[in-house]
Amino acid sequence: LDSVPQRAAEMIAQSGGAEALCAHVLAVRDMDVVEQCVRCLRLLAPEEPGALLAAGALRAVLSFLDFFQQG
Repeated sequence: LDSVPQRAAEMIAQSGGAEALCAHVLAVRDMDVVEQCVRCLRLLAPEEPGALLAAGALRAVLSFLDFFQQG
């Protein structure tokens, strides 16, 4: 998201990318994948907050709040 076209966040949100990221976070098959998905959600948040809320990102991320390091 940092090195792609300006409308990448919009394209990802409109194509169901937020839902897919949230599904991977909630599935917890591999913690490395979960961490990468949370990072992607963090990058999408400033550009597409409504899409993330609709996709359930808040619930997905808050379920791991105590796991991830703060700071």
